[in-house]
Amino acid sequence: MTTEATVRQSVAAARNFIVDLECAIFTSFTFNTDFFENNALPTALGIEGATSAALAAQIHQALSTTPVSVFFDANFAGPAAQNYKYLPCPIALEGGIFHPKNVILAGYSEEGDQWIYVSVASANLSMSGWGTNAEGFS
Repeated sequence: MTTEATVRQSVAAARNFIVDLECAIFTSFTFNTDFFENNALPTALGIEGATSAALAAQIHQALSTTPVSVFFDANFAGPAAQNYKYLPCPIALEGGIFHPKNVILAGYSEEGDQWIYVSVASANLSMSGWGTNAEGFS
């Protein structure tokens, strides 16, 4: 894989390499359901460029066989109108905050080799974090 310019591009490149996704885990300080469902989730599932209805159908189909979980600080979650069957996991820490920002994708390459992609980043699950801010990630 090559070095990508944004977190989204890096996740998309990893997903193109992992052709059979077994599971996906996201962690973030903040959580915006709309951004996640319209951007991060389709990217992680390898679903791009479809009409809204086709995109939704493909996401529902992918989530029927691929578990996806999102861990975030319970105090900094956006609206919770969830359109898809993934597991949101609000974390409440007494006297502290939940602040990791990771993406973990596990699955198999085209050759059948098992791979785990781990992104460690400064980017929250947001449009600015995944696309416009200058964020650190590896």
